[in-house]
Amino acid sequence: LAGLSLSYALAITGTQSFATRWCSNLANYIISVERIKQFMNLPTEAPYIVDDNRPPSTWPENGKIELQDLK
Repeated sequence: LAGLSLSYALAITGTQSFATRWCSNLANYIISVERIKQFMNLPTEAPYIVDDNRPPSTWPENGKIELQDLK
């Protein structure tokens, strides 16, 4: 009788750990879907290059880096 009780106790523990892992994975999947929905509703950013506001083609003609009090 003690062996049977121990066998059932171990089976219940295994089932409980499986159910906990399954619920955790399900929660992660649901959170992933929520994040995707949030990203879909974000406003679009400005383009990298704005055609109306481009610098002249000769810019910059000269480049210069000055270091002052570099330690």
